[in-house]
Amino acid sequence: ADAPPDRRRLIRVDELTAALLPARFSVVVAEGVRLLKSDESTTFDLEALLQDVRPCVGRRKELRILEILAEDCYDEEHPQAALLLGDEGVGKSRVCQEFLRRLLEQRPRLACWAVGADPVRGNGPLSLIADLVRSGLRLSTESDSLVHQSARRVLGPDCDASVIAFLAELAGPPSP
Repeated sequence: ADAPPDRRRLIRVDELTAALLPARFSVVVAEGVRLLKSDESTTFDLEALLQDVRPCVGRRKELRILEILAEDCYDEEHPQAALLLGDEGVGKSRVCQEFLRRLLEQRPRLACWAVGADPVRGNGPLSLIADLVRSGLRLSTESDSLVHQSARRVLGPDCDASVIAFLAELAGPPSP
């Protein structure tokens, strides 16, 4: 039999909330209580993201700021970064999803590498970088040869070997 889950690392959820959670979340029932175990992945499924038609209400200003940053990336060829801050449940992930959906609709050939933090998993910032590289290269394992093959496929055959070696180092082993 499976050992009971460690409740210190779980979040209690009601039946309705459990039903509304995206499929990537794992909910376990222990002693009649529903517990949010973890988001199974810190990466976004971009195909599913484009199919998400839920409205993003009341975030026009935030989305416009992100769109301006993205436009600057294209027009000025200058990298930009944005950090969404807020308490749990205020819609940071939803804003990010809507922004990425809009961006990918406007620029379908855009290479989008995205990752999200999960406090339940308790991973540090360096594991997020590894998850980001694995997501961008579409990897599920840390095999060095797979990193090299995927990097060539995603970044092109002319990609510098030192860039691929650096990405392989960043990818490291998958998060637990």
